[in-house]
Amino acid sequence: ADRLSRRLGPRALLWGGALGMAAGAGVVMAAPGPLWSLSGFFLMGWLGALTLIEVSATLSALHGPDRARAIGEANVLASLCTVLAPLCVGGAVAAGLGWRVGVGFVPAALVGIIAGFWRTPLPRAAPA
Repeated sequence: ADRLSRRLGPRALLWGGALGMAAGAGVVMAAPGPLWSLSGFFLMGWLGALTLIEVSATLSALHGPDRARAIGEANVLASLCTVLAPLCVGGAVAAGLGWRVGVGFVPAALVGIIAGFWRTPLPRAAPA
């Protein structure tokens, strides 16, 4: 993640990772079989990990001495999402829509995140 951030820049890694996660969710939702589903989940996990690393690095760069608080608040939100994700999938199943529709909440949530934070200025990548 560090090398990619320096090469592509934090903005590209952050938003590219998030959009890649949403694309992985799209693959899962449209998957005709298990190999495609697993590929979509792999894409979501890999790009999600890169995004997670970049979020922490960006918050550290933006908030300097207050970075512990900013990262703590981000982790609270991430923990909330880990509770909401299975509830979305379970709710979709309970409504008779199937578990794949529950995965569709990933791209839907990303639209809201982009709307709220797209114009937020990000720091440049840290030097090597």
